Amino acid sequence: MKIQHISLKNFSSHADSTLAFEKPIALIVGQLNAGKSSIQQAIEYALTGAAGMHTKKTDNKSEFVRGAGAHGQMSIHLTTDAGSAVRVRDAKENTESLSWNDMPQSSGATMDAVVAAATKVTKTVLSAIMNTSNFFNLEDAEQRTIILGLIGAEITDAKVRKAWEGEAAALALLPSKIDSMRALDTTYKYCFDRRTVAKRDLDALRPPAPPEGEEPNIQKIKERLATLEASLELNVREKAKLEGAASAGAGKEVLKAERTRIDTELAHPVPDLAAMEKQFQDEREHLQEATNTCRLLENEVVDLRVKVASAEKNIGLLKDFNGVCVAGPHACPAPMKDMQAAKKTQEGFLAEYKVALEDAQKRLSNVKTVRDNRGRLTELEHALSAVKATPAHRAKLEARIKEIDAELKKEVPTIETAGIAKLAADITELRERISKGKTILDNAAAWAERKRQVAEVAERRKKGETEVRYLEGLCEFLGPKGIRVALIDEKIATFIATIDGYLKPFGFSMALDVENWHMSINGQPIKRLSASERYRLSVAFQVGIAKMSGLNFVICDGSEILTPPVFSQMIGMLNAAGLDQAIVVKTLMIPTEKFVAERPKMPFLEYFVITNDAGVSTVERLD
Repeated sequence: MKIQHISLKNFSSHADSTLAFEKPIALIVGQLNAGKSSIQQAIEYALTGAAGMHTKKTDNKSEFVRGAGAHGQMSIHLTTDAGSAVRVRDAKENTESLSWNDMPQSSGATMDAVVAAATKVTKTVLSAIMNTSNFFNLEDAEQRTIILGLIGAEITDAKVRKAWEGEAAALALLPSKIDSMRALDTTYKYCFDRRTVAKRDLDALRPPAPPEGEEPNIQKIKERLATLEASLELNVREKAKLEGAASAGAGKEVLKAERTRIDTELAHPVPDLAAMEKQFQDEREHLQEATNTCRLLENEVVDLRVKVASAEKNIGLLKDFNGVCVAGPHACPAPMKDMQAAKKTQEGFLAEYKVALEDAQKRLSNVKTVRDNRGRLTELEHALSAVKATPAHRAKLEARIKEIDAELKKEVPTIETAGIAKLAADITELRERISKGKTILDNAAAWAERKRQVAEVAERRKKGETEVRYLEGLCEFLGPKGIRVALIDEKIATFIATIDGYLKPFGFSMALDVENWHMSINGQPIKRLSASERYRLSVAFQVGIAKMSGLNFVICDGSEILTPPVFSQMIGMLNAAGLDQAIVVKTLMIPTEKFVAERPKMPFLEYFVITNDAGVSTVERLD
């Protein structure tokens, strides 16, 4: 990849700066705090959304916005031969808009995806190529994870299965495909945990004690029981037959008694149907007459009650007479004696009405009793129905007499009391033998069940032992000293050879113990190297990663730590590496004017001088 152009507006100390890169190596120089590192940060930020310390989602990237209170917005426009990235951040809203090749991206994740697709490297590799000097300050475990990811040591499921030399069936225990180092670690932990559980279950699996004695023949026992049960059924039927014959004599006496009862019933005379029908009709008419009389009496009672009420009302009015006409004070006064005579007359009517009402109520009660008593009518109706059914009933009785007579003519067989007793004894013996046989069968079934349990546990132990054996093999295969070492060694050898090629100009040689993850340079741990030596090592790492990843691009910040001869060595190594582009950032230790005048001029090298006046950075390109 090659960066062609970058434009910054209000980014850090750059109000409006543009850099156009043309040659393979670009050297960005300037005095301390001139704004050089901001170029490196802007490139990384445009491609990855992170820069230096601002790598987490919670970091306030709005700090990059120059004069946030006044301007409130910064932008980066980056053009590479792989595509163009634009990031615009609003400091006031703390929001950011992203685009790649003039196509807006909805989130940082989508931006990462399109950049990775265009550059063919991950975000991790991009950041490492721009910040590898920080790598050697990490713990060994973190270094290991990053390097394995960068060198492409992620494994594939096909490689894992091809490398497996154990029983093929064991691979069926793998929970999913192993297509990355993380999946390898997860699968190893799964197999390890499952093996622990499987061993515990296997240790806890104890078979029951095997059954004692010889194995019973359940089929023969069942056949013997079937024979005994068939004999029992035959004897029960025979005994029932004999007992039926024995009860035939008693049955004849019962039939004789039934014959006598039927004869007595047939001897009774048949009632006169016409007389019964007339009696029933008379009773029904009598009840109808009572119903009509009841209705008349009810009306009479109502009339008498009205007359009683009227007389009582009149008496009440005449009782309160005070010499004034009952018609009102406006009428002429009526004589007192006339009112008293009228009152006596009404009292006579009232007494007469009450006597008549009492008599009517009594007569009504008697008639209601007759009207509501329908029992006699119902009794006559039932008797009439019975008489009408008499011919059919008598025919049935006569038919039954014929059946009884036919049964009584039959001979009664001889009762075999001894035979019944013997059959009863045989039945008792057979039932006892069947009960004992069922007990034997139950014991045989228990014996067989115990044998089945022993076999089942043995089979489960066999499967459990097989599973434990498979899992132990997989744990060894997937563990720290297994397939990962072989696959890592395959890549590490290439990685070390590549890195060593870029370390040689500095007089260094690297060794890496993959199993214990111990990295050393010229036999010394990296942590013992000087800052200058670490920087040279980081540059070699950057170039190696850039070449192996195919990105072919590096940014080296902080190169002022090197002495002039070593710095020249580094520039020569970068040129010899055949990179598409290398950007080197260096703080000047001499006046800018002196550097500009004395700078070495090489066909592959271009210069950018950064100056800062009153907090505003300015970029000047030197031919």
